[in-house]
Amino acid sequence: MPDTGGAIEVDIHGYLVGTSGDRTEFIVALSPGTTPGSYLGTLDLGTLYDGVLGGIDGMLEFELALLNEAKEWFKTSGQQTITVRYCGGVTPLKAR
Repeated sequence: MPDTGGAIEVDIHGYLVGTSGDRTEFIVALSPGTTPGSYLGTLDLGTLYDGVLGGIDGMLEFELALLNEAKEWFKTSGQQTITVRYCGGVTPLKAR
């Protein structure tokens, strides 16, 4: 979203969606980046992934939302989608 003017908070609002239709909501608060108007954040899928997707592929549906000083969500990016592929989780390395 190129214009974040007036934002006092920037969040990502979204859902982790499994192929069965199960949905879990998440919100990630972003921190200001080093470039004016840029923001950074991390979503750790961890238990969300195992609980909703149960070891299969799924999707993240999300939008960027800007909050102003009046505590109003005054601008959103529109919904975006990312496909999530199950990688089998963490596996220890085996020495030969």
